[in-house]
Amino acid sequence: MELNENHSVVTILAVRRPDPVYARAQIDDKVAIGLHIRSGPGRIEHHDWPVHHPTDILIGVPLHTTTYRPVRSAHQIVDYSWRVLGGAMCDDRSVVASIDSALLSAAQAGDSDAFAAVVDPFQGELHAYCYRMLGSVHDADDAVQETLVRAWRAFDRFEPRGSMRAWLYRIATNRCLSILNGRGRRELPADLERIAGGDTKISWLEPYTDERLGPEQRTVARESIELSFVAAVQRLTGRQRAVLLLREVLGFTAREVADQLDTTVAAVNSALQRARAVLDPGLPTATQQATMRQMGDTAVRDLARRYAQAWEAADVDTIVSMLVEDARYSMPPVPTWFTGRKAICDFLLSGPLTCGWRFVATEANSQLAFGTYRWDSDHAAYRPCGLDVLTLRRDGIAEVVSFLEADFAAHGLPPSLPN
Repeated sequence: MELNENHSVVTILAVRRPDPVYARAQIDDKVAIGLHIRSGPGRIEHHDWPVHHPTDILIGVPLHTTTYRPVRSAHQIVDYSWRVLGGAMCDDRSVVASIDSALLSAAQAGDSDAFAAVVDPFQGELHAYCYRMLGSVHDADDAVQETLVRAWRAFDRFEPRGSMRAWLYRIATNRCLSILNGRGRRELPADLERIAGGDTKISWLEPYTDERLGPEQRTVARESIELSFVAAVQRLTGRQRAVLLLREVLGFTAREVADQLDTTVAAVNSALQRARAVLDPGLPTATQQATMRQMGDTAVRDLARRYAQAWEAADVDTIVSMLVEDARYSMPPVPTWFTGRKAICDFLLSGPLTCGWRFVATEANSQLAFGTYRWDSDHAAYRPCGLDVLTLRRDGIAEVVSFLEADFAAHGLPPSLPN
């Protein structure tokens, strides 16, 4: 967004609506922090401040009001493309470092807005980590919230020379391990046959919306958020989960993980070996990301279209023909599952395909998914039924997990569909 001013053209970055926010801007040939933006229906208000040193503007009392809020740490913003029309690009990494230092000092002095700006870049990856650890979006919400509360209470003791990311993960890991203590693991119904003797403490794995991942994390996190990986991680002990995820997914060194878990490097390496021995046999030969790349976008889109159309037409022959021979179908929280084309065909004919359906394509756990809507004559509309997450192979659909209690709104799906 560009605002024409008498003295320059200003390029505004990182504006978060609808609250007044700090934005970082280029004014003439200098960097300014603190352009006031307030968005509303049909209007934009702005005030430019005198261009002082950025940290003076950021940390000092604003000229007009004290309701301005810093919403991002500057190291996120530096990667945006920005310019002044008619001016040169500005290399401001030293300014960025100064801003980060000033934010940290303000946060440690008790400025809650500065604290929010410091931790905001880590919240997406922290949430994904807690989900992988716990297998539940709701438990991950609680774990991240408690992590941030504990970090805020202890922030005055944070050593600025240390790693903020590693420090936050230490707190999050301890919170996840506390939640796991005494709690049964989360599973998918089709995996129950692996559990010897029956387990009365079983809870169900929950689907994860990719939108919770920030754009920076989305690419690297996709394979480690897939259902098969998260389900396999749930079979590890709590500390094995933490070691595996911190080392192999998040890239911390063995020394950093040892510090986070108050243990030794040797213990971390041993736990990683044990985790791999349990995890690897339960993983598919190819991830969904690799499978979809091999299939190509066109083929995946065509499969999604044909599958949705077959359901909406109650065409059981086409549905079954798209399944691999040993396909699995489950519907958590219902503990029953079906294996093989015939069993799935009989189930579909005995119940689901006696109803009218509409399917809306989406993504969950970085896999092809559908919001499924069943006709409800009482409401004269198609109402949410389940979030179907598909696992693909090159030769067809290997598994369908229909999460009957999924939060459609969290996945960007409408509350109903008209006739």
